[in-house]
Order: sequence, then C-alpha cells, then structure tokens
Amino acid sequence: MSLMTPEILYEDSHLIVVNKPAGVLTIPDRWDKTKVSLLGILNETLSSSLRLVHRLDKETSGLILFAKDVESQREISRQFENHEILKTYVALVEGEIQLPSGKIELPLEEDPQHLGMTRVDEKRGKPSVTSYEVMEKFRGFTLLRVHPLSGRTHQIRVHFVAIGYPLAVDGLYGKRSAIFLSELKPKFKTKHEGEKPLISRLTLHAGGLHFKNMDGREITLETPLPKDFMVTLKYLRKFKSVSLQKRKGFF
Repeated sequence: MSLMTPEILYEDSHLIVVNKPAGVLTIPDRWDKTKVSLLGILNETLSSSLRLVHRLDKETSGLILFAKDVESQREISRQFENHEILKTYVALVEGEIQLPSGKIELPLEEDPQHLGMTRVDEKRGKPSVTSYEVMEKFRGFTLLRVHPLSGRTHQIRVHFVAIGYPLAVDGLYGKRSAIFLSELKPKFKTKHEGEKPLISRLTLHAGGLHFKNMDGREITLETPLPKDFMVTLKYLRKFKSVSLQKRKGFF
C-alpha cells in the first residue's frame, strides 16, 4: 500500500482523532515491520511520535484516538478505564435479533489454544460488557448500534458469536469472509465464481466517539459508514427488507 493521508476528524496540541480505513493495521506488525500501519503513517506525515490509547482491528473501519504526549496518554487511558469514553459501533450481524436492545455480560480471555483469538471463559475471563440496540432488521441479518462498555480484544466479535449472532462477515469467528450480491438477489445468475463481493472485511464500523480533551471540554465525533458497508445495506434493503420501519441516525 502506498503512503496515504488519513482523514483527521479532530486535532489539538494533545490529541488527534482520525478515520481509519478497513485493511490498515493500527500499529506496526510485530513480525513484519514492512506492513503499513496507521500509527506509522501518522508519525511520518505529522513528523511526531504519537502514543497509543486504544486499537481497532485491521479490518474494522472508523474513529481512533491517539495521544501526542505522556500526560494526555495517561488522561485518556484513565477515561477508558473509568468508562468515561463512549465508543459507538455499527455492526451487521448474521441472524435476526428479536429484542430491540440488550446487554451481553460474558467474561473474556485470550484463547490459549488459538494465538491471537479471544474466548468466553466464565472462570478465568475478565468482566466484559457490550450493550446494543437494533437499528434495522433484514431477512437473515440485523443492523446494530453497539457500545462496548469494556475494552477487551475482539470483544464485540466474540460476544455476538457467543449469543449466536456473529458478524455477517468475519473470517476468524464467523461463517463467511464476504457477502456477494448473488446471496441477496433472487435469481442472480452468477454464483460467486468471478463475482466481486459487496463487502469482504469485518462488518464493523467505529462510527462514534465521545471523550473529554485535556481542557475538560466534551468532544463528540461521528463518521459515516464507508462505501462498501453502505452498498451492502443498499442491497439488503432492496432484497432482504422485512419492515418499513424508519431508520434513525447511526449515532
């Protein structure tokens, strides 16, 4: 990937928030330092040394916050630990969730049998909470607004797998690695072979972020769904819609 210029949604002398595209690592790869990362791009383009306060999976798009100094890194980390920062995701999951909202409270830990994965463990896992609201239903899918109230690795992905509704696209935990128009449109002639997918990455977007800057001012940011996500929803609404319910804003 060539050097890109990330979209900056907020910046002051202590903090910066950018819109991460899907397919880009948050930080440099542990083993392959040649892989492009968002942190590496920002440090090069801004000629600075940003500090990590949270992460997004490589295949997740959306808002991510970095600190510019040790003091702001400590303060933002404190806000995360005290649940003072609200992160809002949009998730498309497999299956039709019946309740309008819910909360998943299942302890999570690193999976010792599968490197880089997380699992539910009632005895050794750390307390983990995810709340959600149904935004829109389709035949076979549900669009959700999701708030992770703790910050475990792969938390949203693992929590929804645990209750039987994996992300619609999740090659690691879910059932498929892409969604094709042929899955949605009746009597579609081409069946995957040579067909370009509508979306081929995690159906998860970090669209909203609320925090306090170093001056104590409350900052609320939003970023719309990327094109691949919007196109997928367009065809779901056209071919898999189950109601005429009015869709509210994402955040």
